[in-house]
Amino acid sequence: MNNSDTKLSYFGLVPLIIFLVIYFLFGIIYKDFSVMPLLVAMTISFLLFLAIMPQDKKNDTITSFCKGAGHPTIMMMVTIYILSGAFSASISAIQGSDFIAINSIKFLPSFLLLPGMFLIGTVLSFSMGSSMGAATALMPVALSIVAHSDISAPLACGVVVSGVIAGDNLSFISDTSVAAAAVTGTTIKGKFKESILVFVVPAIITLLILLCIPIECTISESSNIPIFNLIPIIMVIILSIKGISVIPVLAIGTVLSFIVGYVEGMFTIAEFLTAIHAGIMRLEEMALIAVVAGGLIGLAQDNGGIEWICQKISKHSQNKKFSAISIALTTILLDIVTANNTMAIITCGPIAKIICEEQDLSRTKVATILGYFSTITNGVVPYAGHLMAVSGLSKITPISVIPYVFFDLIGFVTGFLWLIFQPEKIFSFLKKKEEVQ
Repeated sequence: MNNSDTKLSYFGLVPLIIFLVIYFLFGIIYKDFSVMPLLVAMTISFLLFLAIMPQDKKNDTITSFCKGAGHPTIMMMVTIYILSGAFSASISAIQGSDFIAINSIKFLPSFLLLPGMFLIGTVLSFSMGSSMGAATALMPVALSIVAHSDISAPLACGVVVSGVIAGDNLSFISDTSVAAAAVTGTTIKGKFKESILVFVVPAIITLLILLCIPIECTISESSNIPIFNLIPIIMVIILSIKGISVIPVLAIGTVLSFIVGYVEGMFTIAEFLTAIHAGIMRLEEMALIAVVAGGLIGLAQDNGGIEWICQKISKHSQNKKFSAISIALTTILLDIVTANNTMAIITCGPIAKIICEEQDLSRTKVATILGYFSTITNGVVPYAGHLMAVSGLSKITPISVIPYVFFDLIGFVTGFLWLIFQPEKIFSFLKKKEEVQ
């Protein structure tokens, strides 16, 4: 959707600015962010932007919006939402998630449930290379734990998102890692080593917070669910770890759930179809939000808003420290604008590489900055994929999950402290000192 002849202008950001102002203004005034639905706020912002455009530009504006709404990335998200709803409903229908939840509560101390959920999400996402796939696989279990304990749905969703975001940033095979290494000309292995240093602190703090949250569990039923009902979940995890795309994996998981449940006589064909239709409908609004958000992103790109951000922030790259902070801020803003961490990395990459060469910054550090800040930002953007998916499955608002995405929120603080104080220089100095001795 990028056009080399597009004039750089902040005007391209107007639709997104209108949307954010409307959404947060209503939320603040009424002290309830569900008063103004995301979909309505986005639609109003598009219509207002269309209204202020000159008459001869209105058709081009509509075309840009439609191109953005139908972008392959957006359509892939919509497909994932549809299959996520179907898979979640099918797993619930055969009580596979209940089996894991009940046995986890039975055999694990309650204080380990939330840290365990975070670590499992991290490992799944790291292994699968897909934070969306990991979140989809883990959410049915998380919701079952919510049903059998006093853990709130927003808290469970926040822990799941924290875990999968943490794992995605470290993964060797995620789109984020591949894109960050490619645009900076470094290796994924080098990026991983640097990323570990940034990952450890927010991860430990997140685990400590989760360990301190008191939990009460109640199991009012005996676990007489056959262990064979875990086959779909196990297969989804195995196929994902092997690198198969999330779309066929979710489809296979849904089909296996039907086979297992039908053979055991848990439902008829009609009942199963009704169940997965209900699951898909849970994410219907989120799919529409993704489409309209894609349209607003298309307007920002075609009207030069994204390039304008890159140009303005790159001007403040006066030394190594400010250059690193500039790259981080650019990545954050682009992620907010595009709601896609990989797209933010690819867009920011060329400018980051120029800054890297001008200021003699380490390529692995720049790759880490791009990957780290794009992923943690994506986890707290209310109209991005992760929050929309988990909130849609839980029937809550995306904004209600944000306060519980501990890893990301803590990660912003520790990430910028890392850029300001540059602890790698201290480690390098101590290492050299040891070698001299």
